[in-house]
Amino acid sequence: PRHEDAPVVFPYPRNLAFRASIDIASVAPLADLAKVQVRAFDAEGKLDLGPAEFKVEQGRLWINFSKPDAGRYVVTW
Repeated sequence: PRHEDAPVVFPYPRNLAFRASIDIASVAPLADLAKVQVRAFDAEGKLDLGPAEFKVEQGRLWINFSKPDAGRYVVTW
């Protein structure tokens, strides 16, 4: 699938679990933070690996980059 209007995060290193945050309130001030979703995809962006673990807290999006074989994470709201 194409992710033209959705931010895509490419984790590095890809096969090491870690957590990072994005100031989503600054990046997308009109985003409905209650509707944020994060899905993991393979490196080519073709295979949907399912929802990623995340939370929104004080305008920041915290993503757990822990899905095996995930090469990108797509954020929508």
